[in-house]
Amino acid sequence: ITSKGCPPPLTVLTLNVQQYKSFPSDEVAGARRLREVTALQEIPPDVLCVQEGVEDDADRLGQLCEAFGYRKLQSSACTRLPLDPSSLITNQLYLREDSAWEAVGRGAEVISSKMLLTHEAYNWKPFYMPVRTAVWARLKPKCRTTDDGPAVIVINAHLSGGRYEDQCFLQRLAEERRRQPQRL
Repeated sequence: ITSKGCPPPLTVLTLNVQQYKSFPSDEVAGARRLREVTALQEIPPDVLCVQEGVEDDADRLGQLCEAFGYRKLQSSACTRLPLDPSSLITNQLYLREDSAWEAVGRGAEVISSKMLLTHEAYNWKPFYMPVRTAVWARLKPKCRTTDDGPAVIVINAHLSGGRYEDQCFLQRLAEERRRQPQRL
């Protein structure tokens, strides 16, 4: 950090809300929890990375983020990702409105393949591995007057694994996980 404080520190918080299964359904409790991890911190996060958010009219977390001064920068749904229109599960990036950082670029990418998996739970019928996406934002300090120069790229990706794919782990999933970061 220079004597003028540029570039400022950057703080990132990741929240995997498991389609709201791990986020309080009670709005007051949800607001209290989000306040605890953002506004009540000594250094509030500049960026919130939400994994397994839900992109619909009942997006309580998104509404709360905006109420606490965060603006949605990017969502995998905003760019028609994931490719399955019936899926509303997304990765999202939010930037604190009074952050010392600003976005100068952003985007979303599909990082998973169209691998077919089989498992006893699905009666051994092949099913496509759930689509995995990454959202990203290129940030620069507001104190720098030009967009040129060094930047920070924040990437929010949820690699394959977890409750959907781990039951099929021996079906080349380790190779799939290794390749997903390379697809960015």
